[in-house]
Amino acid sequence: MNPKKPKEFIKPTAEALEVSETFVDDAIGFYWAAVRKALSDLESPSIAVTNLGTFKTRYNRIPALEKKYQRYLDNLEADHMTFNKHTIQNLSKQKLEGLANIKQKMELEYERKQEVKLKREEYVTQKTVEEQTEDSRGDKE
Repeated sequence: MNPKKPKEFIKPTAEALEVSETFVDDAIGFYWAAVRKALSDLESPSIAVTNLGTFKTRYNRIPALEKKYQRYLDNLEADHMTFNKHTIQNLSKQKLEGLANIKQKMELEYERKQEVKLKREEYVTQKTVEEQTEDSRGDKE
């Protein structure tokens, strides 16, 4: 099986849809640029890409990334700040905020799943207790 390059799909797709190749190329480029941005900006704990799968953020990797970006910020000296260092500082702050946001979302999702799990267990336990009491009533009569 030989993998095909994205450029090989542009012409047949444009012909099938009866639109220009530049339009198809721009649409594909826009879509993948949005996917890359969503992945790199940590917009959501999971990002679903049609026909490719779901990409999920690993919760256990967040503390290491937080340390990394915090180290960047700590190493920048205010006395020797250049435009490049200022850019790095702003990007590091944005990444730290994004990590804190994604961490909070993941913790809320985890708590929600735990609540659902507990409710399910309570329901199953209550249902089995009711069935047992019905069986015991049926045996006595």
